[in-house]
Amino acid sequence: MLKDEIKCENQIGSVDLVPSPRVLRMLGNIEFENWQCLAELIDNSIDSLMGSSEGGTIGIVTPSTNEFDSDPDVFVKVWDDGPGMSKEQLQNCLKAGYSSNDPLSRLGLFGMGFNIATARLGKTTQVMTTRKGDNYWTSVVIDFKEMEKSGNYVRPLYSIEKSNSDIHGTQVIIKNLGDRVRTIRKQSLNKKNLSRIYSPVLQKGKIKIIINDDKLESRGHCIWGKDRSVERGGEKIPAYIEINKNFGKEYYCINCWQWIDEVPVYEGIKAIKCPECGDDSGVIEKERNLSGWLGVQRHYDPENYGIDL
Repeated sequence: MLKDEIKCENQIGSVDLVPSPRVLRMLGNIEFENWQCLAELIDNSIDSLMGSSEGGTIGIVTPSTNEFDSDPDVFVKVWDDGPGMSKEQLQNCLKAGYSSNDPLSRLGLFGMGFNIATARLGKTTQVMTTRKGDNYWTSVVIDFKEMEKSGNYVRPLYSIEKSNSDIHGTQVIIKNLGDRVRTIRKQSLNKKNLSRIYSPVLQKGKIKIIINDDKLESRGHCIWGKDRSVERGGEKIPAYIEINKNFGKEYYCINCWQWIDEVPVYEGIKAIKCPECGDDSGVIEKERNLSGWLGVQRHYDPENYGIDL
């Protein structure tokens, strides 16, 4: 092998490392069940509604087997009556890896999780959003086949006139559905899992989730009451244990999604910079809390058992 002594280097150009749009379609091969795909989209709607004192409604529309077989334009839709988004907010949220100002308080990964969920269900996704007072919907269509053909991620934004300026919210409409969606309405596990996952949200009563005109009901846990206990070795062990543990404050970088364990101190002053990105603009101080409960179930079940975190 010939050896060469490197004396100096001059920049002669650059390399564009943006991946091919084919990557988005490949995300559809990630093993997500249908209910998990719906959950990713529901999470984003919940995030938009949690900031509202009035709450709101999330709707899911899925096709029947007959509709899937007979209608080439059949679709899956997830909609909400949240505040909606501006053009800039929509653009940011559709970017994979985009971080909001407070990623710790949000359920959804609008971006990466959104792309996986929609690619798993179909080949074409339209996102429409509008705010109260706007005279139009802002719309973008993500067509994997068209993006592969053009070789870039740039998608045009459209405005669609709306009849009532008081309407607000966001709709995600997925078309060119995959075969795995054919029996989605018959899959009782979808509703069962979604009911279990979103029970804490539904129990508060501010947010409703409707699947094909059926209201999703919360599933309470069948456990022994707080007043029940047993004694073992002289120790009283309750059937229900409430957990509320505060681990104090730590710094967190909302740009890198990293907790900062150690903050260096120089001349008595904390240098609050993220060790990952070296920036201090996204470093915030957050409480670390663990809350919940442990309870003893009152019945045997072949599937519903164990600890759910």
